Amino acid sequence: GNARLLELARRAWAQASASARWAPHFSLESLLADRLPGYHGPAWAEVVKVPVIIYMYTGDERWLKAAVNGFRKLDRDHMLVDGVPSSNEGFDGRHPRAVHETCTIADLALSLSYLLMATGSAEWADKIERATFNAGAGAVMKDFKAFQYFSGPNQVLATHDSSVGQAGGAARMSYRPAHDIQCCSGSINRIFPGYASRLWLADRRGDLVAAMYGPSTVNFTTPAGVPVRVIERTNYPFSERIEFRFESAKPVKFALSLRIPGWTRDATLLLNRQPMDVPLIPGSFARVERLFLPGDLLTLTLPMRLKMTRWPEGGVALERGPLVYS
Repeated sequence: GNARLLELARRAWAQASASARWAPHFSLESLLADRLPGYHGPAWAEVVKVPVIIYMYTGDERWLKAAVNGFRKLDRDHMLVDGVPSSNEGFDGRHPRAVHETCTIADLALSLSYLLMATGSAEWADKIERATFNAGAGAVMKDFKAFQYFSGPNQVLATHDSSVGQAGGAARMSYRPAHDIQCCSGSINRIFPGYASRLWLADRRGDLVAAMYGPSTVNFTTPAGVPVRVIERTNYPFSERIEFRFESAKPVKFALSLRIPGWTRDATLLLNRQPMDVPLIPGSFARVERLFLPGDLLTLTLPMRLKMTRWPEGGVALERGPLVYS
């Protein structure tokens, strides 16, 4: 609530945007223009959330439009099949040999989460899970004891001798406890906590939003001041089925919004195993407003159909729900 901090944020952005180094990349005019200049991928992915945050505190649509247009250009010019743009330090197009830096995965997902909160559009949540479940999961070992500095969806080898073209030498594509530059060592640990922090959100009315999916428990207080616990059980994204069980001391009325990803078709929603008459439109949030009884069970099913997509230079990928096999 400190207006001085908001003014400092505007001044910092204005000073940076006026510099010869930053103006071509991060001025509002540059973000609103059609061209996306080449730049350091992690830095771009991190900085572009700033206009979104300023919009959230000012309501000035120009800031939001600039950031959204920046992401549209990123998708068009540099986005790879696993949900993260090429960033061989700098942006590198959409060719099959392209790789991305692990810092970019963490920075991109965080910036997208602010767009999700600012707009309420399910599109940005779809992008977060695609980047997290594919590029994020691929860049780190299961025990989190080793990770890649660079990774890529078309990478055949993950060894010191990998010959996929990348900056800084082949060792950066191998799984190691640390690399010659330490930025990704810290960033890799932000990817999944960042995802978890956006599982549950509140809408403008103070009701509950299931923005991302994963096994979890949330305690919240309804707009009427009644405490409720929701337990989510699922093996998503490897399962189509997501269950929500409601716990409260008494029946309580509130609304729960559920994300219906843009990639699904024919989603279903059951209350205590009985179909509900709620519009389940892909790429939107379905709002369920009712009197929930203690022990009520909501079951959301998001069909994941296998499809083939084509990418530049003969690239082909198999996609199933939010998961990509390239």
